[in-house]
Amino acid sequence: MKLLKEAVLGLFLVSTAALAGQEDVLLRLALENAKIKPEQAIQKITDRYSGFLSEFGIDDEDGSMVYEFTIIDPQDSVELEVIMDADSGKIWLDEKDAISSNALKRKKYQLLMNSGMTLKKAVDEAQKIVPGQLVEAELEQEKGIVFFEIELLTDKGERKVIVDLQSGKPIPVTR
Repeated sequence: MKLLKEAVLGLFLVSTAALAGQEDVLLRLALENAKIKPEQAIQKITDRYSGFLSEFGIDDEDGSMVYEFTIIDPQDSVELEVIMDADSGKIWLDEKDAISSNALKRKKYQLLMNSGMTLKKAVDEAQKIVPGQLVEAELEQEKGIVFFEIELLTDKGERKVIVDLQSGKPIPVTR
């Protein structure tokens, strides 16, 4: 019985690793084929919207790759969820939420606005120590530290780097 459990667990781990590898391959191919690369999309969103980017991600919408952004608009005290088609560049507003009711978000966003750090700068710093294609970036707060968590797709799979908001220094995250 113990041998059977170990065999099943082994097959599960191998199939999970294979699926993760497949996801990396599909993501790499999608990024190679995208007419608009993540860094270009960030620039287009930054040019179009005032405020601060706090999140970037890649998703699938009706079989097409899209980029998802969260933008903090301090003037209106709102969080905008914006989507961009990676091929056409079409941009649309998905959601608009007030941030005034969430004290933790307000504090985190205030630190971002006062830091001089941007999502683009954080990605640039992360890529200096882990060269790779941007997959995801998110403003996080843990243990009193506010940082960008950056996920990059490298030849060896996805790697994470955190960039401290206060110092601007990147720190690779071990697997």
